[in-house]
Amino acid sequence: MRGRSLYLEQQCATFVHNQPVARLWRGLRAVPGGAGFELKEERPLVGRTLYSGWKEGSRIRIRIHRVKGGVMVRLTEMFRDNEGKVATNRERDDLEWQLIERLDPDGALAIMRQANERQKEVFDSYHACGGCARVVR
Repeated sequence: MRGRSLYLEQQCATFVHNQPVARLWRGLRAVPGGAGFELKEERPLVGRTLYSGWKEGSRIRIRIHRVKGGVMVRLTEMFRDNEGKVATNRERDDLEWQLIERLDPDGALAIMRQANERQKEVFDSYHACGGCARVVR
């Protein structure tokens, strides 16, 4: 199962959105908002880092940058320590995946189909060699 998760994370990290930036922005505002993070920016700012407001010690950093064929989006949750300084970060592939599903359902379906095929190949190759059939007694 972890191989499938890693594949999906990699796809989220490298996904190129080819929608108009205004449509991307509408979807982008909705996704962190659904997780309780409020975006203060009213318009997309490609090439600049944006931040949500703080919610319970964390906020979302949004990076939108142009690449060949469209734009890439990276969402990172930043956590504060007790002194109010940013202590740790974690990529929010779950929010990026929601954005892909919202804006490009066919692309999301293709990615999920490929992830499932890869998982099945790993499962089948493991079982074909008797990997789980070996019982030590």
